[in-house]
Amino acid sequence: MFEVDEETGDTIFTHNPFSMPQGGMEALEGPDPTEVLAYQYDLVCNGIELASGAVRNHDIDIMKKAFEIAGYSEEELKSRFNALYTAFQYGAPPHAGMAPGIDRTVMLLTGDEKILEIIAFPLNGNAQDLMLGAPSEVTNQQLEDVHLLGNGNALAARGGASSGGRARSEKRATFSNAQQLNQLSLTDEEEAQMQGIFEMMKAHEEGLKDISTEDVEEMIYVMPMTNVLREDVRKQNFSREALLEGAPERSEDSWQVPRLVK
Repeated sequence: MFEVDEETGDTIFTHNPFSMPQGGMEALEGPDPTEVLAYQYDLVCNGIELASGAVRNHDIDIMKKAFEIAGYSEEELKSRFNALYTAFQYGAPPHAGMAPGIDRTVMLLTGDEKILEIIAFPLNGNAQDLMLGAPSEVTNQQLEDVHLLGNGNALAARGGASSGGRARSEKRATFSNAQQLNQLSLTDEEEAQMQGIFEMMKAHEEGLKDISTEDVEEMIYVMPMTNVLREDVRKQNFSREALLEGAPERSEDSWQVPRLVK
């Protein structure tokens, strides 16, 4: 039920922290938590897990002791898992369950080696559903509903600010870009370089505001994709024609590019 974290040396849960330990409170009070077993079950066929389940911990004192071993105080347990903590104060009967993987069973019956061939709406490696186009962009109203926009941003999203349309577009783009940047890992040197690039782009943007664009013919330029920070790791160059191959003409005020570029 427990194991020792190799990096920190702390005792942590190995599986579902809400599983009932075999031996109850007596087992948890033993000298070695890593020897404690939990009531957890798996159904396996030919090396494929078909179902998984457990007997859940329904005793508040045992649950507090189990989380205490893993480094959680009672206040943390109460704040993070308040529903269970409160419910168990009134007493709860022993309960257990097992969830069968129907899709994995069908995969074995049909002889397929990949579960993606069985699932109706599989996700790719980026957790995207290509058939439904999910996840999709969210509106500012949706972000405001879940309190991800501040008062000033919400005002702009509702059109209360003088730059309502522009603010709405900028906030959506910022939120989308933040999701992508969250997947990056930069060294201190690279982070300093990125900061310099952002400052240069901001200065360039301010300069562009003073340029008159009236009677100027619109043009489109696609910059080749290349990694200027880690050329030793990855470098891809594409021609303009290759980048725009299969792209639609235009979509409102932007040029759509293939998903590969995104």
